[in-house]
Amino acid sequence: MKILKDTKNIKFNTSGVSEPIVMASAAGWYVGSIDKSEGFIQPYDRYTDYMTQEDAEKTLAETEMFWGVTGEPVLKFDYIMKGV
Repeated sequence: MKILKDTKNIKFNTSGVSEPIVMASAAGWYVGSIDKSEGFIQPYDRYTDYMTQEDAEKTLAETEMFWGVTGEPVLKFDYIMKGV
């Protein structure tokens, strides 16, 4: 797993799940989130299909709400307003 944003600058909610971020796996780049609730960083959810790094960055910048496999909507606005 590769994370485009420095982990020190990533916002997490009270459950330890991150804001939407640009990430990569062996299959390609995507917008997703990570989890740190167990004391280490691990992938949590993938919100988009795999794409180029540039397209993932553009998707993150232009999209306000994401849906993942958990079925819960993730709003970038929530992380901005709560400052978590």
